[in-house]
Amino acid sequence: MNTDKKILRREIAARVAKHRGDLVAITQSLIRIPSVNPPGDYDAMAKRMIELYKREGLEPVVACASREEIERLGLTHPRPNILALHKGKVRTPVFCLD
Repeated sequence: MNTDKKILRREIAARVAKHRGDLVAITQSLIRIPSVNPPGDYDAMAKRMIELYKREGLEPVVACASREEIERLGLTHPRPNILALHKGKVRTPVFCLD
């Protein structure tokens, strides 16, 4: 692993350690939201993620496949995906959470 990646990993690990309590609290709040599949009602989870992203100054966007595409797969509609963009510095590493 090159030096830049090692430094980035150390920085990420330090930030995670520093904010461990917040990360645990957020995870616990998400786990408490009923989103059992089936039926797969994701509205409350999506709303919570939007709230969390906005609180961090991000601009969330809701993306969802069409009803036809989702139902063709035998799934329930809607199945929202919440995306958020953080504009960082030019030419710096990107960290994406999925």
